[in-house]
Amino acid sequence: PAVVALLGDRGAWAASLYAVLGMFTSMIAFAVVIVLFSGGLAGMVTVALGVFPDLLATRSAVIDLGLVVGGVLALWLGAVAAQGFSLLQVRLGRALLADGPRGLRAARRDQARAEAAQAEAELRAAHLAQTRTQAVGAAEDDRRRIERDLHDGAQQRLVALGVELGTARRQAVVDPQVALAALDHAHLEVKETLAELRDLVRGIHPAVLTDRGLDAALSALAARSPVPVNVQVDDADALTVCGSSAQAAAYFVVAEALTNLAKHAGAARARVVVGCADGRLRVAVHDDGRGGARLVPGGGLDGLRARVAALDGSFDLVSPVGGPTVLTVEVPCAS
Repeated sequence: PAVVALLGDRGAWAASLYAVLGMFTSMIAFAVVIVLFSGGLAGMVTVALGVFPDLLATRSAVIDLGLVVGGVLALWLGAVAAQGFSLLQVRLGRALLADGPRGLRAARRDQARAEAAQAEAELRAAHLAQTRTQAVGAAEDDRRRIERDLHDGAQQRLVALGVELGTARRQAVVDPQVALAALDHAHLEVKETLAELRDLVRGIHPAVLTDRGLDAALSALAARSPVPVNVQVDDADALTVCGSSAQAAAYFVVAEALTNLAKHAGAARARVVVGCADGRLRVAVHDDGRGGARLVPGGGLDGLRARVAALDGSFDLVSPVGGPTVLTVEVPCAS
């Protein structure tokens, strides 16, 4: 089989033809160049040493000049011939060995592919390193935001609740009606504090996403949105194979997009399309608002972009002035 494959390889036949032609051209080139250089040097040496062949009976200036000119011309022609034969060899090589035998062509292709793969891997490694750094920075910003929200929100409410309960305890004996009113107010504070803590926890990782899955979590987001939102899930069962990080990224992308379009887009309706194909989770948010949305450094969408990039995903925002706006995110399901 190897011999048959070799006989059917046009590159191998071309290489064989080049070897034969190259041998003949090399022989001819050697003979021509040697003759010209030898003849030219012989004529000039003859004049320089005053040695004449026997057939020259007398010496004259014309003969000397002829030998010198002929020698120089022969040397020049020898140099031109050497260069010409060299160019001929190069052209033969280019014509017959452009690709080379099949094995050589395959080796060159493999080498080119390996170099391209290595370059792509280096670019991806640099990109991932940059996005990881951005993700760490975004996580630190989230931690500070949570700390600030706890300090300024829930902590202050709990302090006020403690004061309210202390007042109710003191008034329980003196004026039960005042104590009852204080307890009612404290009860209201407890409800508001719990609601605030739920919102805060939802911003970290929504419980509905863990308990009921991405489809239900997105439906809950749509139900809370002041803008009518239609959620379309192409294959709910396929979403179950997606990792928690991928689903969380999709959830927060939709949450941020719905918040932005409710505040700034002036949209009458929106649509969320979710699907999973080829090992990637794809989320697209469409709205019919005024458009003109932009990625602002440090903004909510920019933070989501960094989060998606850290998962080796893609983030695409198309929002021409006048609308519509389409935000598309893809992340690997294995994330």
